[in-house]
Amino acid sequence: MENATIFGERLTELMLTQNVSTRALAEGIGVHVTTVQRWKRGSKQLFLSSLLKTADFLGCSLDFLLGRSNAVLDYVPRPCPPFYPRFREVLAEHGITRYRLSRDTKIKDSYFTAWSRGTDPHVLSLAEIADYLCISVDYLVGRER
Repeated sequence: MENATIFGERLTELMLTQNVSTRALAEGIGVHVTTVQRWKRGSKQLFLSSLLKTADFLGCSLDFLLGRSNAVLDYVPRPCPPFYPRFREVLAEHGITRYRLSRDTKIKDSYFTAWSRGTDPHVLSLAEIADYLCISVDYLVGRER
């Protein structure tokens, strides 16, 4: 749960520096207050859509929230395209197939199928793909070009 702990710490830090209450964040991104509380404690992981809403609301990068960068935001975020087509584009750029990615990581091929049908990827999968390809999560999802 280390990633969840880092996310919780970064989330708490941003909320304090921006004077954003748990309730205000929850209402601003459309989740229940207890969800934000659990994120802050590091007891609940999240999916891409919630991560994007949180980063947009707090004006930071996905990689900062996930503890992958110390720069809060060092680019102008772009609207994200649908995840799966962007994922396929990034794999093609790196000459990697779904099969190879699945073989070399802990990500099951069934996840790729679910993503192709519109299921939201989990942040742990996003971080693992970004690590494998040596790119930022923001680049992977199309927020950064």
